[in-house]
Amino acid sequence: MRYSLALLTLGFAALLAQFHCTSKSCTEMGCGSGARMQTEFTASDADLTDLIVTACRNDVCASGPFVTTPSCPTNVVCGPPSISCSLTGPPWICVAGREPAHAFDVSLDISFDDEKGKASLKDGDVYTLRVAKPGSSTAVVDLRKTATYTNTFPNGEDCDGPDGYCRSAVLH
Repeated sequence: MRYSLALLTLGFAALLAQFHCTSKSCTEMGCGSGARMQTEFTASDADLTDLIVTACRNDVCASGPFVTTPSCPTNVVCGPPSISCSLTGPPWICVAGREPAHAFDVSLDISFDDEKGKASLKDGDVYTLRVAKPGSSTAVVDLRKTATYTNTFPNGEDCDGPDGYCRSAVLH
């Protein structure tokens, strides 16, 4: 009887081990395909209202102004106004900001989310970012970067399958 019980226990443990080793647990994390450019520059509030941001991937561009919003009511002394940017064109995201300790330093972050799908992203895509006054040949920011994309499987290749990846590039 002991021998049968031991054999039964061993067989049950082997069955559980086999089931455990072949099963997997997948998450549902997502990711986006596209590229990201970040830069910093110096500008006063007065200069910012005259500047236009233009962001391009190859020949497709989006552009728009900086917008400043007072950080507190009138007649109150407080920090610099908050700033933002808004692009017209492809649905790319433009984020601008300031560090309170550095009132004239502007950080600019452009996310070129790909609306056509990851298949349209090719190594060698050229991204440009320009910040200038309209019609000016002199730019405050004038960047040109060539992308090399990385494929990312946010849940692991076993869970996402061959088509469940995202393509992205961070352009420094």
